[in-house]
Amino acid sequence: MALSRNIIFPLLILVAYIGMKYWTMGGKMFPIYNVMSFSVDMKISGELITLSIKNIIIGIVFALIGHLIMSKRKI
Repeated sequence: MALSRNIIFPLLILVAYIGMKYWTMGGKMFPIYNVMSFSVDMKISGELITLSIKNIIIGIVFALIGHLIMSKRKI
């Protein structure tokens, strides 16, 4: 959103990503980092904890980058 100045385009990308991951049950359609866990038993495992920590770190990094972009942009 910080780069496009429009909220619709980034939200459409997010909805498309979530939809494709849900309909393919986490298939290898996008061989990049998988944000979602499709565990059937929903037990807390080491893999789920690692995935959660990675998501938190990536979220903080993107929040900082977005803040820097928005603070340098003139209205």
